[in-house]
Amino acid sequence: MAIMRTRRRLGGHRISAALVSMALLAAGCGDDAEGQAADDPGNSIVVMRADGSEVEFTSMTTQCVPSVYDESVEVVHAESEAGGLRLMIEVLPEDVEGGWTFDLPADSGSDDEGPKGVVVFVGGPDVEASSDVELATGTVEVVGASCDPVRLEVAIDATLGSEYGGDDAPIRGHVVSVASPTDQGSVGSNTTSR
Repeated sequence: MAIMRTRRRLGGHRISAALVSMALLAAGCGDDAEGQAADDPGNSIVVMRADGSEVEFTSMTTQCVPSVYDESVEVVHAESEAGGLRLMIEVLPEDVEGGWTFDLPADSGSDDEGPKGVVVFVGGPDVEASSDVELATGTVEVVGASCDPVRLEVAIDATLGSEYGGDDAPIRGHVVSVASPTDQGSVGSNTTSR
């Protein structure tokens, strides 16, 4: 944060803009119910099944791997399993520099084009749904994705479209997954870093 050195008159007193900025920041950093805790987006992604039950994913394994569309290109690959379902998220880091929000359906690439943007997939005995199917709706916000260090942060508020004409998969949540410093390029686990 840049600190301004100018001074301003406020109520007959001279105070620096830096002090005003710090006071405003401190006022918003309390740990009461209306402070920072209320703003914390959480660290889980929830998928709703066709019967209305919910499956919560709270831990993801994250690594950088060659894309299935072009082995010379690395993508951030995160996955998790819970309640008989598998959640997979892949992001092409160069397409999301500085953060990016994708409206669904989002083109995830092809063998001819190589990988693109983002793909979110949920699979299990009763569902096969993804973010690049025509009937997918909503948004996937990639706050950040990188391979050096291995890190992924996404916020999802969407309905993934069924790949085979079955049930769609409503999905929402926010997750940060980071590889440990000794395991960069391999495996990560969730850490909330807000």
